[in-house]
Amino acid sequence: MSLPPKFKGQKLAATNIDQSPHTIELYLDYVCPFSAKIFNTFYTSVKPLIAEKYSSKVQVIFRQQIQPWHPSSTLVHEAGAAVLKVAPEKFWEFSQALFKEQRDYFDEKVVNEVRNDTYKRLAALAATVGVDEKKVYDLLVIKEAGEGANKGNGVTNDIKLIVKANRVIGVHVTPTVFFNDDNSDEIETPQKTTKVGLKLIDDIKHATDKSGRIIASNFYELPDKKKHPDYYKVIGLPISLNQVIEKLNKHRYATLTELESDLKRLVSNAKKYNEKGTMLFADAERIRKIVTGTMPKINPAYNDPNYAPFPTPIPDQNESTETPENEDGEEDGDKDEENAEADAEDDQASDEAMDQGEDEELNFEGNTIQLAQDKIISEMIPLRDDQGREVGGPFLYKPDKNLYKEYYEIIQHPVSLRSILKQVRGIEGRKPHSHKTAFPTWQLFADEMEYVWGNAREFNEEDSEIVDLANILEAHFKRRLAEAKSVVPDDPVDETNPRIKLKLGMSKTPEPRLTLKFAGQKSSSVEAKMPVLASLDGDSVQRPGSAAHRDTPDSSRLGGLGQSPMPGKIISPSPSQTPMPSTAGAGLPNPSINGSDQLSSWPIVPQRPSYASVQSLFRKADEGVSDALIKNLSMKSHSSLGPHPKFSLNVPASPVMRQQSVVVNIPASQSFVSLSLSIAPNSAQRRTKLIALFGPQRAPMSPLPHSTPSELSYDVRLAAGLTKIEFQVVSLRGAGQEGANGYGRGHEEKKDVERLIVFFRVIR
Repeated sequence: MSLPPKFKGQKLAATNIDQSPHTIELYLDYVCPFSAKIFNTFYTSVKPLIAEKYSSKVQVIFRQQIQPWHPSSTLVHEAGAAVLKVAPEKFWEFSQALFKEQRDYFDEKVVNEVRNDTYKRLAALAATVGVDEKKVYDLLVIKEAGEGANKGNGVTNDIKLIVKANRVIGVHVTPTVFFNDDNSDEIETPQKTTKVGLKLIDDIKHATDKSGRIIASNFYELPDKKKHPDYYKVIGLPISLNQVIEKLNKHRYATLTELESDLKRLVSNAKKYNEKGTMLFADAERIRKIVTGTMPKINPAYNDPNYAPFPTPIPDQNESTETPENEDGEEDGDKDEENAEADAEDDQASDEAMDQGEDEELNFEGNTIQLAQDKIISEMIPLRDDQGREVGGPFLYKPDKNLYKEYYEIIQHPVSLRSILKQVRGIEGRKPHSHKTAFPTWQLFADEMEYVWGNAREFNEEDSEIVDLANILEAHFKRRLAEAKSVVPDDPVDETNPRIKLKLGMSKTPEPRLTLKFAGQKSSSVEAKMPVLASLDGDSVQRPGSAAHRDTPDSSRLGGLGQSPMPGKIISPSPSQTPMPSTAGAGLPNPSINGSDQLSSWPIVPQRPSYASVQSLFRKADEGVSDALIKNLSMKSHSSLGPHPKFSLNVPASPVMRQQSVVVNIPASQSFVSLSLSIAPNSAQRRTKLIALFGPQRAPMSPLPHSTPSELSYDVRLAAGLTKIEFQVVSLRGAGQEGANGYGRGHEEKKDVERLIVFFRVIR
């Protein structure tokens, strides 16, 4: 079996653990007379022979085996573990000295001795072979009872790991000797752990959610310390997937239990830092399910009915060691899982509000708007009505996405008291905390809070208890809001970091789309329901001089549709695709395939309709590509599929349309794609916000960590069939300049919206 790095001293120094093809393992107990005989014979007769002739062929490992029927056995092996910590190169010398003085530690010699006195004698024995006596004793001594009562000593966790490792392979009596017994499935080696562990990691890397999105993308690297310093204050033991992979490749995991512990810590960290209901929290839970479902099948430790998996314990803050020494799996694991869902900073209301108690309302005089908003929400969380019912409690968290999937289909902008409180405190996931409220005006704050009870009324029956509680909560909020507004003014708007509030799902206007089609292509059930604004037909492609005709206003679509059959697909990018001849007229800009303009132009010119309901689809006469909010979308095969992408497509901004819709056929072999979206940057004159949605559930998409505010990257694994990805950019900007008297239209704001929808069809 493999040797953990912390126990490297158990290997005989005369042998080479990395190159030796053969292994002798001695399982010995320091107070076992037969163990003493075999050790003395080996140390005096066999060791010199190995050192002289077989140092590159045989490695020898001393495995400490505690025998519970000898009470002193634990004490002497604790001394051996302490020597391994303080001076691992002295372990074999200390073992020789301890076996020589074995009788001084038999049961009869220690039964009437205070435990710490026994430790003193063992530390003094270690000093005889050149080990620091004080350091050994400090690791062994049991200190006076306090908060850490019944926690053992400085080597307790090492003893637990030794016992667990020996139980895995079924060693119970001493002496026991193994020679080259690594063929058993029950015996783990770093090489075996690496092989099996990388298979598990591969499963995690390729796992997707129900919509086909890769769930591991955000777990490969740790957050940037400069951008997210708060992460390292909250998380005591950061772990990333790349760190786990590196340890596996370097054979640093002796057992699958160690790998399982690191993966559980990775999951625990993500759940602790991210809010329940977020995509990262859900992805961490999916990874947990993969690990929990796989480990019982591959980890021999599960053969022990008493085995319980646990996250790698967080190192003692007082220790300066780089690697965690706390291997305690009996007390730390379950507690971490239970507490991982909430960030302590976010779970509690403001300190002042909590100090006042539930029944005493705070006044707002002298407060900033941020502190006043914090107080209002903090009061609402523990609020109860006259009947003693919790009023704020049901609104503290968003509904569970697994239990209430239909909620997220109906409610376009889910919120909770906790999520709004985080915005008030300037906390936005992994981003650096701004410590500034997201709502610098009372109106913005009130608008966001309206979603709390508005969503409850939209999803629940009018006479339901939850709606009744929502009404009570709303009345309390409006009363306290009025009191706060009377003494706390709005903050001046910070133009260097503008914010806008988007009311999603409030518009009743159906979403128009621009679909690119060739004649002869059958529409899917999804496409059949889409309003078609323009199409590419075979006739106009084949005859460049053909002009598109204009439909009447009551037509079901805009633009021309030729009837000439043309075999083909909607858009099937290929390196060998032939150029398409251009048509007359100024059309949409050219999508480029593999970096070249192989689609030379869009042959159909979208005609402006005469009715006003779709006027927002088109740019104004004085606007062009330079005014676009969505500048370009680049799509290509993911780099993991090879250095030279077989699929590459650019969709630039249209000089005519504000809303585009593209359907792309893609082979299954290229279904892992990288998207790069360029959008208009934020400025003092124009404030913008991006919304990226994935799949029929319109799940929010998070950009990759290296993204910038105007250049965002996404990795997407596409499922078979049709997958919808939608990008929306909304901007607010001043509609005019102030008049000569200092007032006028300059206070009005104009909202622009642009959408780009891509339908990926994976063809098998």
